[in-house]
Amino acid sequence: HHQKEGAGVRENSIPYAAFGLVWKKFGEALSGNREAAGRIDRVLVSPLDASDNGVTLAEAVTSLPAEYTLSDMVDVFMPTFEEDVSEIDTAFMEAVLIAKRVILREIARSEAIISSRKEVERAYEEAPDKRLIVFQKDYSWKETLPQFSEPLYVVHPTNRGVWFLMCVRDNPNTFINRKDLPKEWAGLRDAELAAVTGITDAIFCHRNRFMAVARSKDGAIALARLALRANTNNQETSSKQ
Repeated sequence: HHQKEGAGVRENSIPYAAFGLVWKKFGEALSGNREAAGRIDRVLVSPLDASDNGVTLAEAVTSLPAEYTLSDMVDVFMPTFEEDVSEIDTAFMEAVLIAKRVILREIARSEAIISSRKEVERAYEEAPDKRLIVFQKDYSWKETLPQFSEPLYVVHPTNRGVWFLMCVRDNPNTFINRKDLPKEWAGLRDAELAAVTGITDAIFCHRNRFMAVARSKDGAIALARLALRANTNNQETSSKQ
């Protein structure tokens, strides 16, 4: 891909680099199906290829620190000028182990998103109030549910024995909720949150109002219904996580 003619360009205009070429050939076999391979190329491989080809994907906000990327994580294993360059092969293999783990986890996540899709869509279809979607398991919903225009909140269990109330976002890569949780809840915990909401098992509301927690499913649903009735102007109070 360093040659003058390059190595080809994706439909999304990001040129292929070495990682992308390898994934293009072996990704479907490694991830088990074409859909998973395509998602992994979009979220993991393409951004790395863009960096390798000198393509900027997002404009920097110069007054803030740059985002620490996966490319940075790999680069940090390169020996510095104060270190023995003969250790570069050892450093490379350390980076390979981490990169392998990331790829395997991204394959697992893609499989979960694909297998969750029918359950997410079924929950939406069966919801009596399409603004509130209740899941019986912690499905991967953030890439599927935004295709529907009505949902504002999701309630789901966690492996920590509590239930989450989460805000839905049109774009899961941003921090702009369709509707924030009420500002009166922001940053409250336990008795304080219970006093404000009247929900006795309410545990916590994030200060940026994108997530709340209750000890029970009924408690989380009750919080969601209160939030649905609240007047929240997202044009002025969109959450910034």
